Amino acid sequence: MVSIGHGVGLIARREFVERGRSRVFVGVLLGSMLLILAGMFAVSLLGRPVPSASVGVVESGSSALADGVQRAAAASGVQVVVVPLPTAQEATAAVRDGVVVAALVAPDTIVAEGAPPAPVEAVLRAAATASAREQAAAELGLDAADVDRVLDPVEVQVRNVAPVASAAGDPLRQARGAAAFASVVLLFILVMAFGQFVGSAVVEEKQSRVAELVLAKCSTAAMIVGKVLGIGGLGLVQLGVLGLTYLVGLRAFGTDSAGLALFRLGFWPVVWLAVWFVVGYAMYSFLFATMGATVSRLEDLQSLTYVPSVLLLPAYVVAGLSLAGGPSALLAPMSMLPWWAPLLMPFRMVTGDAPVWQVLVGFSGSLAFIAFLVWFGARVYRGAALRTGGRVSLREAYRAG
Repeated sequence: MVSIGHGVGLIARREFVERGRSRVFVGVLLGSMLLILAGMFAVSLLGRPVPSASVGVVESGSSALADGVQRAAAASGVQVVVVPLPTAQEATAAVRDGVVVAALVAPDTIVAEGAPPAPVEAVLRAAATASAREQAAAELGLDAADVDRVLDPVEVQVRNVAPVASAAGDPLRQARGAAAFASVVLLFILVMAFGQFVGSAVVEEKQSRVAELVLAKCSTAAMIVGKVLGIGGLGLVQLGVLGLTYLVGLRAFGTDSAGLALFRLGFWPVVWLAVWFVVGYAMYSFLFATMGATVSRLEDLQSLTYVPSVLLLPAYVVAGLSLAGGPSALLAPMSMLPWWAPLLMPFRMVTGDAPVWQVLVGFSGSLAFIAFLVWFGARVYRGAALRTGGRVSLREAYRAG
């Protein structure tokens, strides 16, 4: 029988290497990387400028109309190439031959095959309107300054009567709240995914009788802790690779992405999210491992996954309600309870609502609860790991251990 520390290291290394080599893990990792890059590429296409479009303009002795099209295009951010055309007939022929996508043949007439592109039509309409206004001003004896003064919009000020310190109207607080809720969703998904991974590993070893060989050399506590640490380390590697993939995508597809707004929230909130993920993963992985020891088939384990889901669901709901309507009266006390702290405490830390003493209470309580789960899970594992054929109740496994 090896020592607990040596046994934890052996089992953790075995889980990390063996499951890291599996085709499922490698396939999921590569597929996730491709999905991230493909999604970022697709989003980057939406923000790219519209390619230049050639438009025809029929001039009658001056270039005022063509200049108006250029000014309207610059004002609206649309890239166009103006092609001067001598007559309306040649403009129509240029449209039919595909030389230009549309043509402004008169201050009140646009020629196109079907409906012209909306940005191009808006530019031509703006240029035609500006030309008509200039002509009307000239007939009335007005110069450009007079026209600008008549058309200059009135600046209307909005007076805010809401309290100055209102948190609901603070853009930074709203951004932090959205990022905090996104972290709750992410932690919920990751904790459940990696926790089921641990539970499945326990059941697989029980089915294949590998657990009997391992327990002959290691204690049950070393086995369960090593399994959680090994798979958890693999999960952290996966998260790190996906994070680097995201940064590479930002570099490749443009640094003006709105995703950079999350990094303006600060370095330490991101660090605390990672810390609480480790705490939540450890807590619910030991819970999944304990439940996995009581069954002998993966199908039976699936029927037990509702237990951690139901346990985490109130935290998920309270976080969503708090984001929608401000701080909830239940948020602070629930965030200090060990089984909800990994989701709710980082939510409050990102929004800046968590005092230091409450963070310490939630963190220390979570560590104590993890220690209890290690002791309880090891005893249940010891009483049920070698029993096959059917499901064993927690009470029966605990007594047998």
